[in-house]
Amino acid sequence: MIRPPSLAMHSAASPDWGTPMLLRRFAACVLRPAAMGQAIDLDYASAAYWQQWWPDPKDRPHAFLDGSRGRDVLVEDDRRRAAPRLGSGFMNAPGLDGGGMVQKCWSLFEQDHREEKLGSGLWVGFSVEQFGSLQNVGARNPLTKDDLITTIVPSRRAHYVVHPKQLIAITKKKQAKRVPKSAQWRAEQRLLVRLRKREDDRPVDAGAPSHLSYVTILWHRDRAVRSTQMEAARQFLKEQAADEKSLLRKLEVIGPMELGAWK
Repeated sequence: MIRPPSLAMHSAASPDWGTPMLLRRFAACVLRPAAMGQAIDLDYASAAYWQQWWPDPKDRPHAFLDGSRGRDVLVEDDRRRAAPRLGSGFMNAPGLDGGGMVQKCWSLFEQDHREEKLGSGLWVGFSVEQFGSLQNVGARNPLTKDDLITTIVPSRRAHYVVHPKQLIAITKKKQAKRVPKSAQWRAEQRLLVRLRKREDDRPVDAGAPSHLSYVTILWHRDRAVRSTQMEAARQFLKEQAADEKSLLRKLEVIGPMELGAWK
């Protein structure tokens, strides 16, 4: 991936920030034992572009909802039609409506799981600041003490990805505020040149927000499935702990699968 110089994100107010590839891999690993298909039965909020770029084709969700007519995550009938048998679901909620969309998405995701319409789910939280607002929606939130909820907070900020054209637009907007020919201006110009020479439209690193992100796992109710999921998660995180550059090298685990129990 092309890594831009100092292009930190400060807002989630766009539906186009893609989930970091490492977290996609983690999601597939944790959800696979619960899936009716290969790994993820339904991506609750995505677009066709992002479906092309799962790290492994076997991890690609069987179905996805892109917000178009008949494929709206907020419409329960649309969710049921997309995945009538929903063993596993993935959600990186769009940052729209000043956080309102995130709240609506958490509420329905949690409800689907609580009502056993969703076997197991993995939620990617753009900001730990959501911990407060999500206490006001749904019966449970990412910090609820519940045998079926685990939240993981990495010590490092996650780098999200975007379509190359979006990064070009972001970079040009930032560059317009620079002193022409300054060191930062030249660095951004070099990035623009690299982006324009790209050979494909694979997602590129757009930098990290100014805050930490988190992941919440809604475990499967079946004890055997849940046990297999937790073991897969533990092994994945142990491998990441050995990688000094990994987002998941150091983290806090809140809920079942407590850090002290496996590290």
